[in-house]
Amino acid sequence: MAHPPIAVMKFRFGATVVASDGEAADIAGVVVQPGQRAVTGVVVKIPGGTQVVVPPERIADATAENMHVTVTREALLQAMPKLSRDMTVLSGNTKVQVNGSNFGNVSQVSMVAATHALHHLTIKRGLGGEFLIDAGSIVDISDDGRAVACQTTANAAPVPYRSDGEVLDDARAALWNYARLRVDLRAVQVRVVDGEVWLSGHVSSTLNRRVMAELLEGVKGVTAIHNDLVADNELAIEIAQAFAKDPRTRGQRIGIYPTLGQVYLRGLASTPEAMQAAAEIAGQIEGSSAVVNQIKVAGNAEFLPMLAPVTGTEDVIPGGD
Repeated sequence: MAHPPIAVMKFRFGATVVASDGEAADIAGVVVQPGQRAVTGVVVKIPGGTQVVVPPERIADATAENMHVTVTREALLQAMPKLSRDMTVLSGNTKVQVNGSNFGNVSQVSMVAATHALHHLTIKRGLGGEFLIDAGSIVDISDDGRAVACQTTANAAPVPYRSDGEVLDDARAALWNYARLRVDLRAVQVRVVDGEVWLSGHVSSTLNRRVMAELLEGVKGVTAIHNDLVADNELAIEIAQAFAKDPRTRGQRIGIYPTLGQVYLRGLASTPEAMQAAAEIAGQIEGSSAVVNQIKVAGNAEFLPMLAPVTGTEDVIPGGD
């Protein structure tokens, strides 16, 4: 089952906070619950030095450039709770250790929009640039928020931080530059969220699905790949199995020919009902984007006389000219 890309919010320290009536403050930190690894608020610094905490429910959107809130500038100052010392705040002063060694300071925090769970930390390493690390590798957050300890494996090591747009451009280029994939790319969608890549759509084979994922592993800034591509050969097998289970289509001489998710049905059915049932069943299989029903009804249908490729030509001998 395909899973859509998650929605995340990014809180970059120093980014502009935009209230419902204009620019109002800057992001100064992120309040977290250490045990839950969850964001409970964003610390914003209002001109004049006052720091207040905006709850996630008041945040409409947040990117690396700015954060939009659903309150006015006056409400930020008057209605939002003030920052208190008992809060655990991640800020630019928060130091990060990775596998016991000092790695750098936090410069950005991202959270899953739906659950408020920490998603990634962006870590600045001085002149060494920025790196992205999965929040799942966090093993400890100090109560004062000044220290975060992470434990990683080779597969989960910090990767260079790049914007989603940069990663997306390089991901598309990597796939396009592999010539054998170009025919399939018209049916493939590539999306990047916080360094994670989602592949969805259709490809002609399981080999091409695997090759696409392997190519993206080499793209700088990719933290994970979610491969939800549907391969035509696997789609054909799933539809054939569904035909075999349904009494209306069991034993019918029907050929199944998917082309990048569009399923062509050809061959012979013994009754109009069987022909219609085949199209209905094929259309209900996940991954089937459209069904073209070219089945013929023949009362004595006992065999499929020839292959019927999706080009519309007849191939009497498999592999023949």
